[in-house]
Amino acid sequence: MGDDLRTLSTKGEGAGAPPARISGSASDLRVLVTGFKPFGADPYNPSGIAAKCLDLRRVDNLARGGLHAALIHGRGDIPVHFAGEGDDAADAVLQAILDVRPDVVISLGQAPDPFLRIELRARDNREHHDPRISTSSPEYRPEYTTLLDVERVAAAIRGAGVEVTTSDNAGAFVCEDLFYHVMRYVQTRPGGVDIKVAGFIHVPRYVLVDVPLQGLIEVGDPILANPRYDPSGKSPFTPNTGEGRAVPQSRINDAVFRAIEATVAGVAVQADAPIPGPSCGLDHA
Repeated sequence: MGDDLRTLSTKGEGAGAPPARISGSASDLRVLVTGFKPFGADPYNPSGIAAKCLDLRRVDNLARGGLHAALIHGRGDIPVHFAGEGDDAADAVLQAILDVRPDVVISLGQAPDPFLRIELRARDNREHHDPRISTSSPEYRPEYTTLLDVERVAAAIRGAGVEVTTSDNAGAFVCEDLFYHVMRYVQTRPGGVDIKVAGFIHVPRYVLVDVPLQGLIEVGDPILANPRYDPSGKSPFTPNTGEGRAVPQSRINDAVFRAIEATVAGVAVQADAPIPGPSCGLDHA
């Protein structure tokens, strides 16, 4: 673990902010999207798959004639572990932050609700408190508030045809612990990464897998044992148990993409450094 991670005591603009400034067809913003590996009895985690599906997608700045405004870096292999349990979630995401040096960080997790849930606050977990964070430090804060423009993001998600709500309780488990670490990173900036916007969104755990999984599933992944597993996405199936209508993974992916798109549109860009990468935006037709 590097010094930046060992020492971790681990602005978004409003809805009226100007759209991101762009330089030709180059991407000006880096967006890090993270999701978790499968956890517990669920052989499939839609948050991790969404992050993987969005990796290297470009975000078009629609207010500027469709030119590219950002590039998404998706990390969908975050372990569901607290600090002190080995390969923990917070360190994995914070290492990704140091690698990508993003302007925007949106972390995803799964929840039992059949809708997306924008988390409004992140609380320090007293039971699983990270000992690297000193509660006696002047900079210590027991909780943080999301930097997402909640109304803008919620409207964008609804525009993708997905239900959305807000929550002030992120679950007091690994999701909220991760959310807290990311928000503390925004405050303390070890490694010198200037994150302008950060937040956390829960996606439905009961999903209909209707997207290709080739290249997204690792050897030994529990989803491979499902007799209905179809890596092509042509035969949709529901790997996690649940009740009611399963939400299509493709719809979740599109909703998260639109949330990112709305967030990018509200961030003022200062730098002109181009970001290499293929253009492969989502089709919203």
